[in-house]
Amino acid sequence: EYNLDFDEGAHQAISYLNRIITEFAELETMVPLWEDQTLNAQVAHYTSGMRDIINATWHWQWTTNRYRSPESPFSELKHLL
Repeated sequence: EYNLDFDEGAHQAISYLNRIITEFAELETMVPLWEDQTLNAQVAHYTSGMRDIINATWHWQWTTNRYRSPESPFSELKHLL
């Protein structure tokens, strides 16, 4: 769609993911407090779960062979675990 070469596309994808994670981290610090303590607990549980998903995804991607291949264009992913 954007007529990018591989390096440009990879950079765009990485920048996009970094931007989303940074935005989540910023928004997480701005969660308001309500008078309803049950609601506050639910929101805290939800945001904690979202952070867990981000962390788990990163760890899984680095500890599995799913994205690794001797032919990978990324040197960090050329070696199988």
